[in-house]
Amino acid sequence: MQVDRHVERFGARQDRLITAIVEKLAVREPVDQGAAETELAHRTFELVGGGLPGLSGFRLATAAWGWHSETAIHVLRLVVAGTLDRHPKLKLIIGHMGEGLAAMLVRSDKALSDEVKHLSRSVAQTIRDQVWVTTSGLFTQPPLDVLLAVFGSDRVMFSIDYPYSSNRTGRDYLDKVEMPAADFEKFAHGNADRLLKLKVPAKK
Repeated sequence: MQVDRHVERFGARQDRLITAIVEKLAVREPVDQGAAETELAHRTFELVGGGLPGLSGFRLATAAWGWHSETAIHVLRLVVAGTLDRHPKLKLIIGHMGEGLAAMLVRSDKALSDEVKHLSRSVAQTIRDQVWVTTSGLFTQPPLDVLLAVFGSDRVMFSIDYPYSSNRTGRDYLDKVEMPAADFEKFAHGNADRLLKLKVPAKK
């Protein structure tokens, strides 16, 4: 068993199990795969749960924190590996108010500065040049303020995260967002129109 081997041979901890394993083994009920696979799924779920009550361990590993931190790390890996340097026209869109990158970008940039001498730009500059962020699923002003301060108004786009968040929630958020009118136009649709080359019908 893969999980057994990693736990026993490498001393892997439950907080090192990646989300993909959780999704494939812990969430989906095994079908016609025998008792061994069923036991593996149960063990994976127990490991990820970490002994926390109910589904709280699973939630922490996924929607409450894990998915977001993993996305941020993958973006940083693309930068440090030189992928974005080699493909300067590549554009990435990440959600959930930047998956924590906005808050940590200065620290990540400083901590990695000695490791990216092979790059033409700093970590922070590379991300600001090639990453766009959406608000998807987060509907409060403070993280948006941080996002705008770090990425600028040309890189931030409104998003709802449907079906996990409702259109009504997103609409209510737009109605109360605080920003200059020109920035609001870019935020609400202008940045997405330009980035995704959307053809917006002319107003009649």
